[in-house]
Amino acid sequence: MPMVVLCLGSKDEPSNIPLIPKAKKLFQKNSVYIVTGGLSGLGFQTVKFIAQRGGGNIVILSRSGANDQIEQEINNITNQCQCLITRLQCDVSVSEQVHQAVAQISKLLPSKPIKGVFHSAVILHDGLVESLDKSHYEKVMRPKVNGVINLHNATKHCDLDYFVCYSSVSAFLGNASQTNYASANSFMDAFCQYRRNIGLSGQAINWGALNLGLLLNQHHFQRFLESKGMMILEVTEIHDSLEQCLLINKPQQVVCKFHFKNIRYNVLSQNKSLTMRLSALVEEELKKAKMINSKPQQSKRISSPNEYIKSLISENVNVEQDELSDDTCLSALGIDSMLAMTLQNLIFQDKGVSVPLVTFLDPEKTLSDLVKILVEVENGGNQEIGSDFLPVVEMTGF
Repeated sequence: MPMVVLCLGSKDEPSNIPLIPKAKKLFQKNSVYIVTGGLSGLGFQTVKFIAQRGGGNIVILSRSGANDQIEQEINNITNQCQCLITRLQCDVSVSEQVHQAVAQISKLLPSKPIKGVFHSAVILHDGLVESLDKSHYEKVMRPKVNGVINLHNATKHCDLDYFVCYSSVSAFLGNASQTNYASANSFMDAFCQYRRNIGLSGQAINWGALNLGLLLNQHHFQRFLESKGMMILEVTEIHDSLEQCLLINKPQQVVCKFHFKNIRYNVLSQNKSLTMRLSALVEEELKKAKMINSKPQQSKRISSPNEYIKSLISENVNVEQDELSDDTCLSALGIDSMLAMTLQNLIFQDKGVSVPLVTFLDPEKTLSDLVKILVEVENGGNQEIGSDFLPVVEMTGF
């Protein structure tokens, strides 16, 4: 039988056999980790993440208390992970409350050093710029801008391994209805860079769309985001990405999942500044996808415009195809403005045809009207049927 013989040589001579490097331990049992906004959404997932990866003491700072479901989940985490989770009521936008909370932590856990801060507190108030006033900006900025400054000042004496601020992809992609939110996140991005410049830990993570909080299981809205190029990150992907971010330890990192074809046609084609920033990445990924898709595959039957429209409606409205006829009114399918934009985007991506948004919302329009638009284009008509969709532009890398 085959054998492998190791010649060790002298007892004191070190072996040439390479050792498997130990995985870095992110958290310690005898340390304290603060999570702001830790009773819901991404904050609560961070509590789970720290506990599951060895963090022994977690302190949640939140303006409100935990409901019964969260209390039960916290009890389950503490039992499964053998850790201590403490809840303190604290508004991080108020300096005195943050300093009091940090002092209270030192009294409750005198022999446990504070080694990490994860800032997840957030308040949203969306709206276009013309509909927002000063109070709407202050409301959104307080937990992020005031919060990060207060946490910085209250923990300057601590030797922190982590000072992590949860930012958003809106801070660099932009969002017309979230200028206040994007501004608040941009401040945190810059503040983490400032901390690094003065020799302190600091890391901003710009998260994309997550299947948490307001987006949790909202399949209709998730489908709309996907049509715009933004895919949803599931909980396991969030945990894996957070771990990678902490290991890589850059001052700012973006975690989002793109549908590159959709983002090319629905975002970059309409935003010159983003085209300059992201076109190289998008084009590279599309080339990779093209190489993969160029492998021999079974040829697919090309559907007629009628078949295509019925299939599209069936997939997105949850109606069986055999229930649809040419005379089915679009209004009878419950198509609202968001679903209309989703369908508009999908048709543009698949067929290169810009169907006016009002067509989907017109109570008199039927499936046959959508089919007629596609047939007209196939027969040499104008692809830019409507004026509410910008044409695609070719992009080059920068």
